[in-house]
Amino acid sequence: MGKKCCFTGYRPQKLTYLQEETGAAYQRLYRLLAKLIQSAVAEGYGYFISGFAEGVDQLAAKIVLSLKNSGCDIKLEAALPGMNQARYWTAAQKGVYYKLLDQADHKNCLEQKMTRYSCLKRDEYMVDQADLVIAVFDGKKGGTAYTLNYARQKKRNLWIVDPLQYTVAKEEGLFQ
Repeated sequence: MGKKCCFTGYRPQKLTYLQEETGAAYQRLYRLLAKLIQSAVAEGYGYFISGFAEGVDQLAAKIVLSLKNSGCDIKLEAALPGMNQARYWTAAQKGVYYKLLDQADHKNCLEQKMTRYSCLKRDEYMVDQADLVIAVFDGKKGGTAYTLNYARQKKRNLWIVDPLQYTVAKEEGLFQ
């Protein structure tokens, strides 16, 4: 199976260009994440974990599935915070979610019902499983900042993508 990698990043509410898949900014982030994921595969990462939230989580899942469908020997786990994660989403949003979920190799639902802390618990689970965390983050407070701080406490390798500058900062060699 190889080493494990998980993803963290913004939802479309914090990074609005994630709502426009045909837009230049979305496509630029897609290409950058795809290169990072391909680099991770080349470095022995074969198991990827996504929280399947809208935004970066689903973008990363799409890239992993695209690589897998093109013959790359990798696996995708859907780490779901609760059975009702998509309960307030539109029909279109649910359609994307369930299409991706159907293609995941493993589905791990951490709680029956979503609570106020379900997403944070899911993020901790993903970091606990991973050797590498790929994050899309530019300093905003919230769940991504929490997850990055948790990953640093756990001494995980980090590849941090700035979603406005399209640069990557690597904090490697931390994993013990």
